[in-house]
Amino acid sequence: MIVDFIDRHKKKFGVEPICAQLEALGCKFAPSSYYEARSRRPSARALRDEDLKKQIIAEYEENYRCCGARTMWLQLRGKGIDVARCTVERLMKVLGLQGVAGRSPAGRSSAPRPEPGAPWAKDPVGRN
Repeated sequence: MIVDFIDRHKKKFGVEPICAQLEALGCKFAPSSYYEARSRRPSARALRDEDLKKQIIAEYEENYRCCGARTMWLQLRGKGIDVARCTVERLMKVLGLQGVAGRSPAGRSSAPRPEPGAPWAKDPVGRN
């Protein structure tokens, strides 16, 4: 997070002055830490996440963009991709993907709901 902030502003202010200002504000972050973070290779999780994101997007498109996280997880497991459900949830959230919500019970009827306290309609059949 701090590294991204420095990346956005280093051309205007420079790395060392930004780090000095951050330290004055109580957030100690050495310039050497910034350069080390920039030169570090991506972690195994980050590399796997990138691969899984591609597979999730492909599966999402293949299923008409309506799979939720649980269904996506089951689809991936069915294709032999061993992944945790919480990982699928996290990556779908990062990608901005979500399943289609089911209808609420109130939305299934085409007849309008009567106002509370309104009189009942007349009984055309003549029941008691």
